Amino acid sequence: MWSYKKIFYKGQHKRGNASKNKQITLKDNTDQLVELFSKTRRYVNHVYEGFYQNKIRLLEEAESEFSGLKREVTILMNQLIETKAKDKEEDKTIKSMISITSHLERIEENIVVLISTTKSMIKEGLLFTNKAIRDISHLYEAFYDILGDAADSIITKNDTLINHIIKNIDLSRKDAGQYATEHEERLISGVCSPKSASLYLKMLDSIAEAMRHTKKIVQAL
Repeated sequence: MWSYKKIFYKGQHKRGNASKNKQITLKDNTDQLVELFSKTRRYVNHVYEGFYQNKIRLLEEAESEFSGLKREVTILMNQLIETKAKDKEEDKTIKSMISITSHLERIEENIVVLISTTKSMIKEGLLFTNKAIRDISHLYEAFYDILGDAADSIITKNDTLINHIIKNIDLSRKDAGQYATEHEERLISGVCSPKSASLYLKMLDSIAEAMRHTKKIVQAL
């Protein structure tokens, strides 16, 4: 069976700290956005750990730390709204970043759903089949890699990279749809319980929806 250790701690982007007295620039906002993507990526990994290891403690730790990340996203949105553009090009960039941050908020909402759904699974002692665990693990790994590429694309705005991300998202969302169909067949055959099936499908939907918003983000670059 595939292990969560495979996706641990790949390269992370670092943000330069601006002086508190310095006026926040467009570059500062861009650096902060990239850092938020890196943090989101780490939290996705933490939530997966809780799922794979079946440990409430790991999920509660991720949930506690994740609330701080959501506040950072809100702060960034307010900063972007208040940022004054020097010209039409900057105005276009700011509007694009506001759209990106809005979609990042939607990604965070889906991660919250993943946390609560996984906690319910563990608390109620529900079991997933090995196939279901492999399905969810595959999507977590794909999403983790996609978030890393998305952070890079914000910096480089490289069309080849953006197209690569979109292709991977489309393939992963197609996989999620296929997994859902196969799971319905397992449910009908009695291999899994209705309650487990409901939580499994909710996890699939949340990861797929988070990927959809990531696609919107790279398309806005």
